[in-house]
Amino acid sequence: MQKNKNRKRRSKEERIIAATLKLAKSNSWKNISMKIISEEAKIPLGEIIKILPTKTAVLIEFNRLVDKRLSENNHNIEETANPRDLLFEILMERFDILNENKEALVNIMKSIAKESPVTGIIGIISSLQSINKIMEICAIPNRGLLGKFRLKAVFAIYLKAMYCWLEDDTPGLSKTMADLDKSLTRLEVLLSRLSPTNL
Repeated sequence: MQKNKNRKRRSKEERIIAATLKLAKSNSWKNISMKIISEEAKIPLGEIIKILPTKTAVLIEFNRLVDKRLSENNHNIEETANPRDLLFEILMERFDILNENKEALVNIMKSIAKESPVTGIIGIISSLQSINKIMEICAIPNRGLLGKFRLKAVFAIYLKAMYCWLEDDTPGLSKTMADLDKSLTRLEVLLSRLSPTNL
């Protein structure tokens, strides 16, 4: 019984996210209200508020689902896998997943940058948590002073690649791929001077 309730809730969460992304393709983020999302998702507003009460909550849940998908796709990593190469592959996989809703996400990000700095800060925190999870998948140390430096450096690289991705219309996201690869190589060289474990 509980499993059925959880399944129905997840289904509604996905409908809410899908409706929000659909609306974001052609509307400014500030003009999209929870009422409009409820109408698009065909779920009563009162019910939506209980599941995902704000637009920010919708975005956080979308990000969580991306993390979940990445974790499921990479749950059986070989111990011999090179952490740096694995990090590159998983970060690019993340961009590939985001690319499925690129038009909506670009509109949302640009709108938030101009109109909603608080939501932007929450988004940065959520993204930092995502990078932390990716580093754990890759078995890259992220504890202690050096670990925190790695985390912040990889997060900065991800943000830089994100700016590239926003304007990248090349097949296979080749510009984003090149930017990410170049930045990770620089970090790897730097870390090789600080620690024998590198990335």
